[in-house]
Amino acid sequence: MYRDKRAPADERYKLWSKFRPTDQQIAEGMRSGLWAMYSADGIHWQSYPNQPQPPNQSCDTQNMFFWDEREKLYVGYTRVRETQSTEEAAAAGKIAYRSIGRITSPDFRIWSKTQIILEADEQDLTIPTPSKIDERRPCIDYYTSCALKYESAQDVYLMFPSVHYHWGENGFPATLDTQLLSSRDGINWQRQGDRRPFLRHGIDNSLRSGMLFANPWLVPVGNELWLYYASMPYHHGSEPEKIEQRSGLFRASMRHDGFVSADTGFGGGQFTTPLLWFDGNHLELNLDGSAGGWLQVEIQDESGNPLPGFQLSDIDPVMGNAVSKTITWKGRSDLSGLVGKPVRLRFVLRDMKLYAFQFAS
Repeated sequence: MYRDKRAPADERYKLWSKFRPTDQQIAEGMRSGLWAMYSADGIHWQSYPNQPQPPNQSCDTQNMFFWDEREKLYVGYTRVRETQSTEEAAAAGKIAYRSIGRITSPDFRIWSKTQIILEADEQDLTIPTPSKIDERRPCIDYYTSCALKYESAQDVYLMFPSVHYHWGENGFPATLDTQLLSSRDGINWQRQGDRRPFLRHGIDNSLRSGMLFANPWLVPVGNELWLYYASMPYHHGSEPEKIEQRSGLFRASMRHDGFVSADTGFGGGQFTTPLLWFDGNHLELNLDGSAGGWLQVEIQDESGNPLPGFQLSDIDPVMGNAVSKTITWKGRSDLSGLVGKPVRLRFVLRDMKLYAFQFAS
């Protein structure tokens, strides 16, 4: 469900829902699929005409949509029927598998064709496994998307897809955890954290030991972001009569903008950014150095030469743990004279986690 602030009052709330008509409704011409609905209060709902809408979408999973102000379109993320349908996949010479697609609409009624934006790639397809039953089928599927626009940064999209592992007999191990991806346009996505789980399994036989599914949206609370997710101890495809069907809702918390970090150990390290052009008049860092970690940052010109007044020797001590620490060089924080000019940032740090930096006003 999505609260659409730009919509007329009687369509303020929108949702997509999987709909299964009765036999009688099917006989009357009603079709199953992904149905679009609207409501004035989020309680009483009506269906848009010409359902299912959008047509021909696979819908037995989490389906995400939102209004994208950058695109001036409704953007939806769904499962792709063409790769999941056994018949259609076979026609393309493939074994059915799950992937995530993107569709758009100017009015939440007429939708574009599906564009696949995430499926198992070559690195996924070649991961080492103890065994593999079917060489034609990927041993990893992307089950849900949890794709969203991250409102705390410009042109940032995040995805927390559930990764379904099934390389062995009868789909073994049939377990799911959650990865992190990011994008600047919602179409081209980059894996983060070296593809390691973002939401990990809990202890064996606990409620978080079988399948994990991230839920939208990120909830800002103070200096934290909260992410709610569902989990259960049984595996995908488990027979209901043979398992104890327990499940739970959980909350994960992280620092604001704390999705990934550049880390250095006891011996320290350094890196330099690509060229940057910025607005804003001072530099803020999101970092955690605990008790003994420290950081220095130098501003360089496009050729890599330190700018006078902003060299490593000019910077005031940067230590501690903060989500928006203002950086100063001999007491000076004002960077307005560099706005619009190409610069690089050189970071030198020891025993430090650097989560984010921004030029703020």
